[in-house]
Amino acid sequence: MEIHAPVDVDTWQADRLLKKYVKRSLVLRIEGKQDEMYRQLLARLVELSQNVQAHRLWIHEMVEPSNGKEKPWEREQQGLCKLLDAMADAVEHVDEEKHVELFHALARLSCWNVPTKVAQAHLNLIVELAACQAQQVPFVLQVLVRNFVPPLDGTWKDNSSQEDVETSVGEAWVPQPHGFRVLELVLNKVHEIVEMDPSSLGILLPMLNDQFPHPEQNRDAHCYYLCGVMQLAESNAGKPIRASILAAILENILHIEFHMNWQVFEMEEDEWDIEDAHMQVPDGPDRSEDEPIDETGNRTFLDGRGTDEINDTSKKDTRDTFHDQKRLALATADKLDSAMELLFAHLLRQLHAGHLEELLQVITQFMKHTVLPTRCSRIVHYVVFLLGCHSPARTCECFHNLLLKGMLSEDSPRETHLSCACYLASYLARAAFLPVLQLVGVLGSLCNWCVAYLDELEKKGSNFPELKMSNHLVFYSCCHCILYSLCFKMKDVLNDREGAKMVAVPVQRILNSKLDPLQVCLQTVVDEFVSQAARLGVSHLLPSTLDIQEPVQRHVESALNFFPYDHYVLGRSAAFLQLENTALNGGEASGLPIQAWAQVKG
Repeated sequence: MEIHAPVDVDTWQADRLLKKYVKRSLVLRIEGKQDEMYRQLLARLVELSQNVQAHRLWIHEMVEPSNGKEKPWEREQQGLCKLLDAMADAVEHVDEEKHVELFHALARLSCWNVPTKVAQAHLNLIVELAACQAQQVPFVLQVLVRNFVPPLDGTWKDNSSQEDVETSVGEAWVPQPHGFRVLELVLNKVHEIVEMDPSSLGILLPMLNDQFPHPEQNRDAHCYYLCGVMQLAESNAGKPIRASILAAILENILHIEFHMNWQVFEMEEDEWDIEDAHMQVPDGPDRSEDEPIDETGNRTFLDGRGTDEINDTSKKDTRDTFHDQKRLALATADKLDSAMELLFAHLLRQLHAGHLEELLQVITQFMKHTVLPTRCSRIVHYVVFLLGCHSPARTCECFHNLLLKGMLSEDSPRETHLSCACYLASYLARAAFLPVLQLVGVLGSLCNWCVAYLDELEKKGSNFPELKMSNHLVFYSCCHCILYSLCFKMKDVLNDREGAKMVAVPVQRILNSKLDPLQVCLQTVVDEFVSQAARLGVSHLLPSTLDIQEPVQRHVESALNFFPYDHYVLGRSAAFLQLENTALNGGEASGLPIQAWAQVKG
């Protein structure tokens, strides 16, 4: 049998010598016998890393076919790969204290700025380090998690597809091929670490929470990171921390919302308030009474500009400020839209995998502890709407139980009472998928509480003090839910046998009580409720003394003038909600008229 020698004996021998050199350098550094070899090794690693990351031409390997010739930058890539491979063979001799600079160099090497083969060699090295030295697992996981996010300068992209904020706003986010490969490589290595040491998930989870991009970072950073953590959550390796990852994702998207200027986002230039923009000529130390008056009567400033010129400049500056803020608001909204697209898609995959109960537990806790106490969300709380579209009965049961408990509990703070009332009223009214049976059940619970409250007041012989929300907070909150829901769904309720009974007895009792909710609740809601009652032939429910033309001073508008499921403002991700089929709009048949609705939207 003929025995073939290696194709390139010199290369094979060079690789052996390199591995021997690397091992010897590391060992001598630990023993303190010689430092020069280690310094040379470190310098070579840093030089090759910097050169490979500085060359951008390799990115065209993904868009241009190779002609078989070695490209100028490939020699350094090959050298770096061989050096990393040699270090992987010597990881048992790596010492965290003696080789601090080596750890720093490995941490600085970004998988996004190097070709796939270099990234693979780099990741192989750090995983070998974790396999050989268990105490290095935290370091290795930190490097892996950091590589979920691309460099902020965007230099890792193909120049032909660089994202431009001006032109990309409004377009769907799509991962680039290189970015997709990097995430795939990194996630595979995370899976290897978890398989080797399942307890490493306890180290990984806090890192994932801490490494979420800052809200002001660009869309790429957030979307790639979300893709990474979502893919981890959907894998077998991430199953134990799946719920915690979802909670962290919700918190992260909410943080982006905090940085969103909704007022500017919804404003046009002609709505910009000139007075509030401080476009007046300053009266400070820059102005002098001795400054001359020109022939038009304008005061001339020391710099030669007149009053009109100063005002024109201020107006231009203010317009520029508005345009800058508008661009920032649009970019932030676009980032939110892409994040919500990824979140909704993730939730749908989880639903199809049969994880509804887990999703409901995470989302109800998020609503309870984060959203309801602050009423801080205009977007993220629509995850409840998404789940309701796909599993109406169970989702509504969990959500309603949460909100009813928050509303009716004596231990709930005032803000929680009001928030629960707003979210419950808006959800009951808007959710077209809500089964009538559950709608009547929830409204019945509210009515029963109100009737019991009235009975208790009568039993105590209360003289019913001033009709003021603060005196009867929970009662008026319940009335708000009942009235607002019936504005949209009175016909459905009346067509249900139990619903008709509820309207005929408890609702009539509540409306005709001495607390007179129609004189306290939001004017637009009362007007529409009265209109609906007349249209559907149940005007006899209304108090005979009702005078909606001259209502008493209202104390509830500022507290309950909040409708969280009013309208979803992000365009692309709205497609997941199918709002044209799942949400009731204003109109004569099912709710507040369009013109009235515009007055009360949140």
